[in-house]
Amino acid sequence: MNRSTMEKESKNDWLTKIFQKACNRTKKAQVGNLYNLMAREPMLAVEAENFFSYFSFKLKTELSLPEFIKICKEMKVKKATIIRDAKSVLERKRSKLGSLDARKNEKKEVILNIFKKYDINGDGVISISELKNGMKSFMSKDTVEELFREFDLDQSNTLDREEFLRLFECKN
Repeated sequence: MNRSTMEKESKNDWLTKIFQKACNRTKKAQVGNLYNLMAREPMLAVEAENFFSYFSFKLKTELSLPEFIKICKEMKVKKATIIRDAKSVLERKRSKLGSLDARKNEKKEVILNIFKKYDINGDGVISISELKNGMKSFMSKDTVEELFREFDLDQSNTLDREEFLRLFECKN
């Protein structure tokens, strides 16, 4: 007999024993009493919480043994569905994160292409005059100079690739 079958039989045995402890002369048990007995058993602690939430505030409801077993099985199926749905949501989030990374890489490539265009002499850095020339159509010289001073972090009077990326990504 495999472990899964043993656990299944064991849980059904536990559920039957709990029901027998909670049942009255009419062979029915109140939901509240069943919950209290289930909650005391470590093997059924999770099921107890699910069982409690299943009935909400209807703790006086009476169940027969077959109804009790059926509800516990339904909760197990519902739990599996919830777990599957949670995994699906997690996979979608991971997929979105992957697409965000791809967009970041695309943006970085675009900015590095702009860097190459602005680097007129091809020395791998952008001087103040190269930046002014590149941005002359949409920024004043004063604004370009201010940006240059702010993003020339190593005070080299040039912007390297990292400094230029920071300029366009607004990272300080």
